[in-house]
Amino acid sequence: MTNTLRYPLRNISPDTFQDLQEKYPNASVQIELSDEPAHGGLSEQDFWDLIALLDWPKEGNDEAVIEPVVAALSASSLLRIANEAYRRQKGTLMRYVAAYPIETFSNEKGWDESAA
Repeated sequence: MTNTLRYPLRNISPDTFQDLQEKYPNASVQIELSDEPAHGGLSEQDFWDLIALLDWPKEGNDEAVIEPVVAALSASSLLRIANEAYRRQKGTLMRYVAAYPIETFSNEKGWDESAA
């Protein structure tokens, strides 16, 4: 199975490589350098639009305050936010491997007929 990991070059440290070597000891690496920024990030205006959705009258109930923002974001957006928040707090990239691959055609055996 192939996993694609995308890191901004400025965030790659020797520790990052060491972590990857420990996690994937038999993996090979292909590095593609691109001057183009990664697509899919929030613009500043999109960020402030999301901040405006926070339901501050429900302060004291964090879940209720953030619910409108959570509802407005897709799962992939939430994952990007979690990765960036983790990097800022811990100073390192979050290591996460999904329990199940989500790439198209990754289920070589097909859908289990008995589950239908």
